[in-house]
Amino acid sequence: MKAHDMELYKELYKKYLEVPWKEPLKQDDVELFRKIDERRTVDELIHFRKVANEEIVKEAEMYEKWITEEKKKKVQVTAVAQKTKNWFGWGYEAENAAIPAPGIIQLTTDVKKELLSNVLGEQANSLKLPPPDVSISNRC
Repeated sequence: MKAHDMELYKELYKKYLEVPWKEPLKQDDVELFRKIDERRTVDELIHFRKVANEEIVKEAEMYEKWITEEKKKKVQVTAVAQKTKNWFGWGYEAENAAIPAPGIIQLTTDVKKELLSNVLGEQANSLKLPPPDVSISNRC
């Protein structure tokens, strides 16, 4: 139960902090966040947040890499679009769409375990992460 609460709390905490690769916190999420806050000790919540912050740092690196790649793609598309204009000055042009949020910025289980052991030390050995194919539900 503790590992499940920790995974769920970390996801909700990231939404609460409004990281750009997560969807915003919804009203149902706020209620669930509050329930976990009430049933866990302050020390546990501090540990959950420390691990979440470590994950955010790693995920931010992945997100920045994704943004850089998307910008390169957009520059390439724009260059091709400029070449496809006909001699009257009109024709196909690339859209100036905003960069979409990536599908899922997700850390591997090994990276999560490493971050967990860095933050929690010996306590990390007693916690087990759910398998990677298990999705985190917003229901308790």
